[in-house]
Amino acid sequence: MPDEQYPSPAGRFVFRISAWEARMSLWIESFALVEAATGSTLFAPRDSNWSLDGAEWPGDAVVTMRLRKYPGDHVPSSFDVKLDCDARTAEVEGGEAVPLGKLEDALEAMYRRARRG
Repeated sequence: MPDEQYPSPAGRFVFRISAWEARMSLWIESFALVEAATGSTLFAPRDSNWSLDGAEWPGDAVVTMRLRKYPGDHVPSSFDVKLDCDARTAEVEGGEAVPLGKLEDALEAMYRRARRG
């Protein structure tokens, strides 16, 4: 499936999404969040099993994402992340802000806790 692009309201930032079928009828939307003017990547998970299941832009530089990790063997089944593109920080499930460079580590820690139940 070709890459799709979803811009922020004013177009300063854009999600680039590549969907792939993990198993029959189960799609993963691997993604990168990019600054449109420079093409620089703000956040893209190294692990392609993270799926962008939803995103809402309450402002042009702030996005709330709903992320799920395949195979979905965790409760809760998804995590809410509020990402501030200008500040280059993110909050996972309302926790403390972390630099975007540490976001995937924070997600992985939350995922491991969720798998233990």
